[in-house]
Amino acid sequence: MKCLFHGTRSEAAGLSILQKGLDRNRTTTAFHGKGVYCAANPSYAITYTDQTAPLQYLVLTCVLTGRPYTGVVPMNSMGLPPKYDSALVNQDDQDCFYVSFEDEKIYPAYLLELAPSS
Repeated sequence: MKCLFHGTRSEAAGLSILQKGLDRNRTTTAFHGKGVYCAANPSYAITYTDQTAPLQYLVLTCVLTGRPYTGVVPMNSMGLPPKYDSALVNQDDQDCFYVSFEDEKIYPAYLLELAPSS
């Protein structure tokens, strides 16, 4: 299990995630497949928040990443190769993130409210 960050556009969206969980069907960008994207580094996850708002919101999640696939993730309905549980993108980079294709493997634990740095 890993603690990862998920950026969200508003407090209301963050609170909804805490109450209902994350839903991969609500993914608006799916470059690495239709899943839930969570970053290891909060400074990367915050780029997916509303940068014009006075506050930014991150959801701290507990993700069962299992055995992550580190190759190019197929962007079709075939999903991950057998025996893999998630995808790890940019594993050697500070901007690495995981893509989970099973909503029930992600537990949204906390909503973090952040003021932008001056």
